[in-house]
Amino acid sequence: MAVAAARRLRDLRVLAKAVPAGARVLLCLQPLASTRTRDITPEERARYDFDAPVFGILHSAIEENWKAYADVLAAGCAELGVSFLDLAADRFVGDSFADTVHLTDAGNRQGAELIQAALGGGGGTAAVPPPRVAAEPAPVVAAAPVADAAPAGADDDRTAQLAAVVTEILELEPGQLTPDGDFINDYGADSMLVIDILARIEVDMGVRIPDADIPKMTSLAAVVALVEENANETEAVA
Repeated sequence: MAVAAARRLRDLRVLAKAVPAGARVLLCLQPLASTRTRDITPEERARYDFDAPVFGILHSAIEENWKAYADVLAAGCAELGVSFLDLAADRFVGDSFADTVHLTDAGNRQGAELIQAALGGGGGTAAVPPPRVAAEPAPVVAAAPVADAAPAGADDDRTAQLAAVVTEILELEPGQLTPDGDFINDYGADSMLVIDILARIEVDMGVRIPDADIPKMTSLAAVVALVEENANETEAVA
């Protein structure tokens, strides 16, 4: 959690310095929807199991750290002079969630209203609380050098290429990535970084992994298996 928050704040520090005079930056923490963070609607229940693990992690484990993560981000934003908005799941009403972390069209509209109100644009229907501030400022770590080689045990070009992609996106130290290292538990990744890996695989390797398989992308070994499976299907279609 601390590593993930530090990475977000490091990027935010760069962004905050790059925006032109008069522009505002607002960091929004995405909502986490489960049966303990909001009342799940019948439509949402029919679409998705909101008690299912996210990337192999039980919701309870994520929920235990979610507020602490928000507090670290809020403190870091306060230090940088950047506004912070916690888009808590219980602020959304109706059929708002496609799954635990992704919104429906209706949910996106509500999120847009909350963001607009937080930026002072008016037109929003929901009240937005002031930025949260934790007791201590968030730590900010320097960017890790990008490794240019695959971890020990990689025995083919495809695995080496995937290892390089994962190492770059997760900003790992040389040799830190292992075949079974968990992206979230061991390397502090989040769902957006996993989606970045998915996109790079499609662009760099021409292999499309179905969105339904994203939760299976928990380690390098799992990604290699998914790429091999879907590459074979692509070749068969071709």
